[in-house]
Amino acid sequence: KKKKNLYKMKFLKKIKLGLPLLIMVVLFYNCQREGNLIESHSHKIINKVSLSDFKNRVIDKDYGEISKYFESNILSKKSSRTESSMNFIILTENIIMTQKNENTFFTFQIRPDTIIGNEFYNLILTVNGQQQIVKSEVYEYVPYNSYSSSESTQFIGSLRTYTGDNIDISTIFSNRSNDRCVVDAVGEWECSFGNNHEPGECNGTSFTYVIRLIYGPCSTSPEIVDVEDGGGGSTDNDNDNTTTGGGPSNPNDDYVDTTPLNEETSMDRILDCMNSNSVLDSNISMPQSLIDSLNSNSFCQTPLDNYIQNQGCSNETKELVINAARACLNNDEESFFEEHPELWVVYDSIPGTIVDLDKYLKCFDNIPTGATFNFTVYVDQPIPNQDDTWTNDGTLLNPDINVGHTFISLSMDDNGLNTNQTMGFYPQNAVNPSNPSTQGIWIDDGDHHYDVSISIDLDSLQFTNLITNLKNFGTPTYNLNSLNCTDAAIQNANSAGMGLPDSSGSWPLGGGSNPGNLGQDARNLNTQGVNVNQTPDKAPRSKGPC
Repeated sequence: KKKKNLYKMKFLKKIKLGLPLLIMVVLFYNCQREGNLIESHSHKIINKVSLSDFKNRVIDKDYGEISKYFESNILSKKSSRTESSMNFIILTENIIMTQKNENTFFTFQIRPDTIIGNEFYNLILTVNGQQQIVKSEVYEYVPYNSYSSSESTQFIGSLRTYTGDNIDISTIFSNRSNDRCVVDAVGEWECSFGNNHEPGECNGTSFTYVIRLIYGPCSTSPEIVDVEDGGGGSTDNDNDNTTTGGGPSNPNDDYVDTTPLNEETSMDRILDCMNSNSVLDSNISMPQSLIDSLNSNSFCQTPLDNYIQNQGCSNETKELVINAARACLNNDEESFFEEHPELWVVYDSIPGTIVDLDKYLKCFDNIPTGATFNFTVYVDQPIPNQDDTWTNDGTLLNPDINVGHTFISLSMDDNGLNTNQTMGFYPQNAVNPSNPSTQGIWIDDGDHHYDVSISIDLDSLQFTNLITNLKNFGTPTYNLNSLNCTDAAIQNANSAGMGLPDSSGSWPLGGGSNPGNLGQDARNLNTQGVNVNQTPDKAPRSKGPC
């Protein structure tokens, strides 16, 4: 008695109906001849979905828990390397979705810190009809051939339910039950039309090798299961389930369909670059000791890989990547940027509307009798309530240097009619430790965030003197170390009697006044007539030019 294949229909019965029907079957077997799809599953088994699709199919609580392991979230948090005990990352570029009954299954590729051979790992999450993640299972695949899920390649190899300590999500979601393991696995091709056709057998645009994981009672430990290619098999008789080839018997209908994901890793691409040879220049290679350390640190691999993909693989790129790898592994950004100060860039673009200082101050030319006046210094610290002079919100090779900002506002109130101008001193062009100077400009900073503010009330004479001092200050040359936004704010504030301290801090190849230190000094300020507000907010909007 012939046993049904995993997915294929029985064509022999149709062939017996006669030659005309046979011709039709042959035509239909080509997936798409004259635009018609015939021989197919009731639905496409394997569906590639985006991360947003996955998010929409899972309740917020469960998504929040699993997303902690996502590569994008881990790499976006500077503190993850030291604060997190995670030693694996879930990749989210390629996600496979399958469905059976009320459950939906999502397959993710996992990148552990250390891989010994050619094995790779997948996570399958089971989501029930209430959009809850009810099971998390990790599988280890060992290919016997050259396999790539990004190409039309048949997986030939083995798999097992993985129970290693370095990939464990069971603390969040229930792992496999102790009496349920993968006991067999069968593979079949699926073309882009949802039919059981291997590459070259139809004109589909893509072909995926689908593996059905079949479950049964566990042995004492998860056994290694070879993946069989789906094919005709037969039982010895009608009364038992003994197979003599082809797909396994599965009377309980307990299975999950998936496809093994093993996209090329960041480390693969880094090594491809490092192993490439230059025809014109002497070759630069990464030391093996550095490769060994980098191989067990996924956090550092991804930004290096991204840089190589964007910049190409020149010797200059190799040298920079090697230096960045050392700095990342040693958690030493400071030394890296001292060696490559051109990357430590402040204000690579103008962040707002350039102010004509004379026109902004002209609004205060005619001071009404009885008006009240106020002057405020706002401090936006790189890290709130800390004296850090800078932080890198990007990566070593694609840095986003945040030095914070200090800015000021002048306010006049005439019986409830308020005139306010909020502005800050900036470099007209990008500056870095190697090129710290450029023309200075004033920018409208209305609505700019601040962490702490310092304000003082002035009388009309003090306010007039402040405006005169601001006009005399003008738009001098900006210097990262000696006349930056904080210097400009402190100088003008102290000309009005605010008495701000001027603590210095350092950054790569330089140092000086800065928002981090000023913010902390302001929090401890206890000067009569000076008000300190430690509640973060947005600065008031400016009236604009007059």
